[in-house]
Amino acid sequence: MADKSKPSKAREPGAPFPPGELDPELIALRAKIGGVGPVLCVAVLAFFGYMMFTLRADLRFSREGETPRPVESIAALTDGDHLHDRFIHVRAVPDRGFGAMVSTGEAIGGHRVTPLLGSSDRVWLYTDGNPWTAIVAYNELYQGRLRPLDDLPFADGLRSFVESQPPSPRFVTTDAAREALTSGASTIVDPAGSQLPLAADTPVILSEIARGRAELVARATLDRLDEQAWNLVLTNAGVLPPGGRAYQGTERAFWYRVPAPEGLDEIRRKLVADNLFAVDVRPVVESRTAKWGDITAAAGGLKIGSREMMWTDIDRISLSVAHRIPDDAVIVLTDEKPEAYWYLLPIYIFMGLFSLLFAWALFRSVRDIVRTQVR
Repeated sequence: MADKSKPSKAREPGAPFPPGELDPELIALRAKIGGVGPVLCVAVLAFFGYMMFTLRADLRFSREGETPRPVESIAALTDGDHLHDRFIHVRAVPDRGFGAMVSTGEAIGGHRVTPLLGSSDRVWLYTDGNPWTAIVAYNELYQGRLRPLDDLPFADGLRSFVESQPPSPRFVTTDAAREALTSGASTIVDPAGSQLPLAADTPVILSEIARGRAELVARATLDRLDEQAWNLVLTNAGVLPPGGRAYQGTERAFWYRVPAPEGLDEIRRKLVADNLFAVDVRPVVESRTAKWGDITAAAGGLKIGSREMMWTDIDRISLSVAHRIPDDAVIVLTDEKPEAYWYLLPIYIFMGLFSLLFAWALFRSVRDIVRTQVR
């Protein structure tokens, strides 16, 4: 007698399947391709955008040619930003009396940073500080990359160092001092063309030529080896008063200060007449210190307190002015060349392609999310 099959019961929704039996609904689900979500796409795009924005100056410099751009003057380096991150070539003279040593890595000796004369501390020069490897620019021609100083990692440290330094002596011409005194200007131009600030407490050193006096430098010769021999011949020549002596002397030379009522040329004539060619005749220069606010213009000269000095008697004038780096300062990096950044263009192409890929992935992710919300 045949067995009759039992009718199968309808499966309740959500009921578990027996072991070994597959759920047909799970089998029918379509596998999700890829795991790139919108958050990852946005993060990658933001990273690539930041890198491309940060490296844009280096990319610009890498596209420069092998021949640097000639720049006619120091002022052209600060005339706008069209020369920033360009390969330039300029004739300049660094202020070798003031500088700083900076180090951005393990470089031996670091690098020397100095302001350029005539730039009012707006243009600085970055050169090798190692005396064994530094290239000497005998013709004062420098080439390199021009960059804003604030774009470099040592900018803040350099500013702090410069601000901590005492004022430096700056020489100015008598014409510039005369113009500043008569006009009451707050700045003065030095011979290199830099604008120097003036204040009432700015220290000033005036070197005045003493009228009616002369300095003689007698050099020791085979027939006149000591001071006594020179005392005798100078007295016989009518140059040194009887009983006069040198105020300073060494084994090779002796210094005298003698009256010169008729001028230095008359003393030179007397020395030539006695065949005393080993004697140099120089003016006597005396230094006087004052504050800029204590100096006033006078007829044909200047006045310090009650003392007047003629412009013709002033040998030189120096001001003690501190160096200050302005906000728009730039620096010439002499150790950088465009060919050193050859790799930036391939990197930019790589980042651009990946940015397009992840932008497309972001578009698809957003599209799928929108479709799901609509359903």
